[in-house]
Amino acid sequence: MPPGPPLLRGSLLLLLFLLHFFGPPARGAVYSNHFLVELHDGGQAEAERVAAEHGFGGVRKLPFLESGYFFYHNGLAKARRRRSLQHKLRLEKDSRVRKAVQQEGFIRRKRGYRDINDIDINMNDPLFTKQWYLINTGQADGTPGLDLNVAEAWELGYTGKGVTIGIMDDGIDYLHPDLASNYGRGGKGSIYVWASGDGGSYDDCNCDGYASSMWTISINSAINDGRTALYDESCSSTLASTFSNGRKRNPEAGVATTDLYGNCTLRHSGTSAAAPEAAGVFALALEANLHLTWRDMQHLTVLTSKRNQLHDEVHRWRRNGVGLEFNHLFGYGVLDAGAMVKMAKDWKTVPERFHCVGGSIQEPEKIPPSGKLFLTLTTDACEGKENFVRYLEHVQAVITVNSTRRGDLNINMTSPMGTKSILLSRRPRDDDSKVGFDKWPFMTTHTWGEDPRGTWALEIGFVGSQPQRGVLKEWTLMLHGTQSAPYIDQIVKDYQSKLAMSKKEELEEELDEAVERSLKSILSKK
Repeated sequence: MPPGPPLLRGSLLLLLFLLHFFGPPARGAVYSNHFLVELHDGGQAEAERVAAEHGFGGVRKLPFLESGYFFYHNGLAKARRRRSLQHKLRLEKDSRVRKAVQQEGFIRRKRGYRDINDIDINMNDPLFTKQWYLINTGQADGTPGLDLNVAEAWELGYTGKGVTIGIMDDGIDYLHPDLASNYGRGGKGSIYVWASGDGGSYDDCNCDGYASSMWTISINSAINDGRTALYDESCSSTLASTFSNGRKRNPEAGVATTDLYGNCTLRHSGTSAAAPEAAGVFALALEANLHLTWRDMQHLTVLTSKRNQLHDEVHRWRRNGVGLEFNHLFGYGVLDAGAMVKMAKDWKTVPERFHCVGGSIQEPEKIPPSGKLFLTLTTDACEGKENFVRYLEHVQAVITVNSTRRGDLNINMTSPMGTKSILLSRRPRDDDSKVGFDKWPFMTTHTWGEDPRGTWALEIGFVGSQPQRGVLKEWTLMLHGTQSAPYIDQIVKDYQSKLAMSKKEELEEELDEAVERSLKSILSKK
């Protein structure tokens, strides 16, 4: 070693000594000021004496280690890149201490600023870096972080293994080398994902019998900067959204997928591209829990989808009666694969589903040429009967109506808890004057989790430049949901032990109040 100042030479020798015996610090590791300390024997008092003598405090017994304790040191930074070796060595030199371990902290990563190269997964897809909707770092002029958060699901070990996805659009090239070995779910039943539609402002997806079906998960799309695509249809039956393409004509801003004759493309778009992305996310959730039913998947979608950076220039975001945030076009937000697989792992199947006819008006009512027709139905949601519905999932307004121009009809419905759903918006290209809607089940998911009991309001009128006439012949309210609250198994268990020790009547009232608070709290954590 060349000559140098004695202090510097000593520091270099110490560094070489530490590297030799302890190795280099872990790449990217962060160390906290928390230590786990195991004593040879002694109880809490002995642990507190050891901690005080070495400058530690905050002594707590560790439940998983007989003579283990948690020590906290105020003199150390809460997060540092290097271990505090001197504190560890001093503790371990103490004859009362068997072992001391400094705790590693967690590195927090802000969504939107992750490097694709940091994802610890073996990708053999040459187009992976182009797929901004999986990991958005700003490719193709997009907004960083606006993606499906699939990296978190992958890092948890989920890839969709064992789950088969079938895509039904205008056909499937099942002989394509990327699809041939994975072609239809082994008889276990199917989760139906449906594209909301590409008719834009000229159409309404509640007029699509599949998009508005309770048995499908209807998916809309957003572009890579969070805005709506020009072709997006809006409706109250849409449950969530994924991504399609970019507003700018960037040749790499579309969705990467297989193409005909063994080729691939970066130009796929539309809600037909968004729906298969959703199917991929659901496959990850099904790998995490193969017991998920079609209703479980819908509940998971409602609970884990997020507003993220989605922006609708026409319809603002609102909260329903139990605090769930929704949008008329995007549903409950963009799917979050990481959040969904984490919740799916320990998910318990939701309670039995019931169906109730909440009421019906079948006397003809004229729709005024200007202004609106207002009707109300008050329902007890079949309370006291076997099919009582207390917590809503889907709501259908079965409507029969005729008008001089069907495309100018506008229908809204408001729940007892004040949530307004747009059941039908204007369809400029619909000139029908004869068929109308015959017992059409307009559906909304926006009242998810609400109490249906009370007064529902329907308003129906015309929008457009020309006056129209019409007659509403039927409005039947169909309620679908559960009698017991989903997501509260643990609360019920906690109260069961108390019920055995206290007055039943008092605790049952307390349980009811706790269930209400818990449901509202869980549903609003988005």
